[in-house]
Amino acid sequence: MMGRGEVDLIPGVASNAVLPVRMEYASQPIGHESCNIYKLQQNDAIKPGYASSFIGKKVGVLRNSPGKDYMADFIEENAISCEMVVYDDVAALSVDLESGAIDAFASMDTSVVGVAGIVVCLTIGENDYYVCVSPAKRTLLRELNEADARLRSEEPRFFEQLNAKYYHSETSSVVQSADEAAWIRVHGMLRIGFLKDYLPFCGLDENG
Repeated sequence: MMGRGEVDLIPGVASNAVLPVRMEYASQPIGHESCNIYKLQQNDAIKPGYASSFIGKKVGVLRNSPGKDYMADFIEENAISCEMVVYDDVAALSVDLESGAIDAFASMDTSVVGVAGIVVCLTIGENDYYVCVSPAKRTLLRELNEADARLRSEEPRFFEQLNAKYYHSETSSVVQSADEAAWIRVHGMLRIGFLKDYLPFCGLDENG
């Protein structure tokens, strides 16, 4: 438990987080995080976008995780008879997902288990994240707000670029939806034309 004055700044605190001491938020969020329900692509029993698809299903969550809280709220708010299976580690959850012991799992979008062929079914929670500062450090908060405003003006895509650089490998697998896969089976191949020297939109490197 942090006492007052033991810390100057806490980066990346959710807007609904319960902090041990009173903190002051920056003017603008530094990021946005979503909690999603994921399934294996080949699991046709769950239809993406439909809460009713989870009736009678088992959804895994990690203990003491935001996904567990969001999933509990989702079940209550939608009055769905869905079983939430709680795990202490990602490895056990991954094994049960691949074996079919659970139908899906709920997690923040940067904490997906290392299983191939995962797709998003439904977003069940969202949060903005802020830098938080001790009330005793209001000068620091003012400087942070000024620097943030300047950064957003000069580099409006800065946070988007950071997400693309550091979190691309942690999101769900990029695979075709059932409709897309069916289209490819019927049509065989999708041919896309582009200009080989029209950067930054498209280009052709030495490897083709």
